[in-house]
Amino acid sequence: MKKKILWISYCVPYDSVGHAGGKTHNFHLKKAQSSGLFDIHLISLGYANEMPKLDLDAYGVQNTIGVIQEDFFHKILYSLINLNADLNPFAPYCGFFRHYSFFKEAIKNYQLKNKCPDIIILQWTQVLLLMPLVKELFPKSKIIAIEEDVAFLGLNRRYKYEKNMYLKHLYKMRYKKLKNLELEALKLCDLIFVNNYKDKKLLLDNGCPQEKLQIIPIYYDSYTSLKHNFESNTIVFFGAMRRKENHLSALWFIDHVLPQLPDDITFTIVGSNPRKSLMKLQNAKIRVTGFVDDVSPYMENCLCLVAPLVLGAGIKIKILEAFSAGVPVLTNTIGIEGIPAQNGKNYFHCETPEEYIKTVKQIIHERSILPIISYNAKMLMQEKFNSEEMMEETINLINKV
Repeated sequence: MKKKILWISYCVPYDSVGHAGGKTHNFHLKKAQSSGLFDIHLISLGYANEMPKLDLDAYGVQNTIGVIQEDFFHKILYSLINLNADLNPFAPYCGFFRHYSFFKEAIKNYQLKNKCPDIIILQWTQVLLLMPLVKELFPKSKIIAIEEDVAFLGLNRRYKYEKNMYLKHLYKMRYKKLKNLELEALKLCDLIFVNNYKDKKLLLDNGCPQEKLQIIPIYYDSYTSLKHNFESNTIVFFGAMRRKENHLSALWFIDHVLPQLPDDITFTIVGSNPRKSLMKLQNAKIRVTGFVDDVSPYMENCLCLVAPLVLGAGIKIKILEAFSAGVPVLTNTIGIEGIPAQNGKNYFHCETPEEYIKTVKQIIHERSILPIISYNAKMLMQEKFNSEEMMEETINLINKV
């Protein structure tokens, strides 16, 4: 008999989803469904323009999807809600979890129709904060958390980076509160999946039992077939540019590194929804593409990819995808965390502007080292990030919980 799973996530998955977390969620869900071991019902959220793209029914996944409207009235409403979440020190769930009312109603409706699932999967930390409600309604269900990243680590970095003293104090308060909420919820789980050993150690160090912690595979678009042009003078940065960490990181490179590079070096920023402040900086050396259907041409024709990340937590899909393509990567501690790569072998480690400047100039003048770095990066992906094999083990763990 199939085990009944109630899967609750913060962002709805579908095959053409654009963001990295959504791709990984889609991979996990569809692989579990195709195993034939489970009867899955998904509760999740999506934007109105995503609804025509949903394919859950085609895969046989029962679902309840909340719709985030995008008309003028709702955009104003959500802006006010987000402003309150950002600035109000008493915002529920540290301003981190919104749309609680939808999830509460959907979960209660599920309980009325389906009674008690065998397993409940909570994907993303926002959903993990539903733990008190989930435990109250389903005291006998086994509970699994999938931590896309450890959220309190990201908030810790945000408060340390913030210069405004009010916001710094606010973010510090939220970090401490969220850390407590996140850890308390994780302790009530029967199984905890994280996507890298760095996050596993972080949770171990904060009291999570080792026997509950497991590594779950990450989905990434593989570009192993690309042939790289090592003669290019274009440096690439890519990511969802609406995200603060990507926006600030691109600006940091423009302000601190690009002016000190040779005149024939250009900087291309690839990714959806770039902010106006970034678009205004375009000139002969700086190009901002916005959304592109395919990043392959940019990966094939670049000197390197830079990821001088100033915020964020968890493993960075952009780095894995660049490695799979054999693109030489320059990044820092935040960018490489969770990835077992070696400086000078699989990538180039840079923290300060001076290190980025020195490394870019080095690889310009010693391009013969780039094919070696490229090959080693591809080998790392083959050896350490075989998602298909890892997912088979993951499904067995879920089934045995």
